[in-house]
Amino acid sequence: MNQGYRGGGGGRGRGAHGRGGRGGSGDYRNDDRDNRRSSYDVSSTNRSRAPKERVEPKIDRDGFTEVSGKAGVTNSRYGPGPSLLSRDSKNNNSSKDNRQSRPAPGSSQESHREPSPPPQKPEPVSDEKLKLRAKNMMSEYMQEENEKELILSMDDFKFTPNAGQVIVQASVDMAIDCKEAEREAIISVISILYRNGKLTSDDIGTPFADIIEFIDSFVVDSPRAMEYMGDLMAEFLHIKALDVKWLCEQAKKLEEFSAHLIPRVFAACVNSVVTRYSVDEAKAHFGQSTDTLINLLSAEKWEEISVQSGLK
Repeated sequence: MNQGYRGGGGGRGRGAHGRGGRGGSGDYRNDDRDNRRSSYDVSSTNRSRAPKERVEPKIDRDGFTEVSGKAGVTNSRYGPGPSLLSRDSKNNNSSKDNRQSRPAPGSSQESHREPSPPPQKPEPVSDEKLKLRAKNMMSEYMQEENEKELILSMDDFKFTPNAGQVIVQASVDMAIDCKEAEREAIISVISILYRNGKLTSDDIGTPFADIIEFIDSFVVDSPRAMEYMGDLMAEFLHIKALDVKWLCEQAKKLEEFSAHLIPRVFAACVNSVVTRYSVDEAKAHFGQSTDTLINLLSAEKWEEISVQSGLK
């Protein structure tokens, strides 16, 4: 029995060894638990870690995005590389800049926009070209008698000072020594332009005064110059571009060298008015200046002219 007891003790020794074995086996399980616990702690730590703050990309003044850690990449051969470009950022900024630079409709910026410069005026036409144009006007009117085109043609010279005087001067010079049809065309051209506001009284009076003042020279070259001068004056009286008072002032200039031609000047003018228009129109023009005519011509001379022309 004692042996059996010892055997039982031996059994306990085995049992102790067996517990030691179980203890060894229990140590492995403890190691597994420790590993799982450490993994759980790491995962928990990762989940509990605060998220990183998001850094907004920076846009430089040229529209490029500055990327952290990549901007200014260095190449040992070519030096720093370019910054990466953000297409969306550049497009957004470009659109924004365009919207900012474009003034809103009706805004003060739009209303104060500088007006476009006015068109430049055409260069003045030379006297030679104006004289040539006067001749062409006469020729074209003889062929077509187109008053509208004649009137419009004067608009080409509205920026040329004294264009009207130069054209009339060339025209009346031609009228003293030209064919009958040409002279009638010249008289019609001047009359049409004056009646439509393309010529003024000064445009006609200034050049025509030279014809009267130097009529003595014209008579030498053209024996019928006095008659042609009368036809021009009759038309200018008819359209009221000039009057008898003006005629007396110009004729008076002949007193110094050609006083004997003064009665002929008035006789030619009165006869032309009667012939081209009527006796009544001649009376209306010259009857209002009887006193001036008598002082310039004498009563006897004016009486003689009035009888010969049919005024009396």
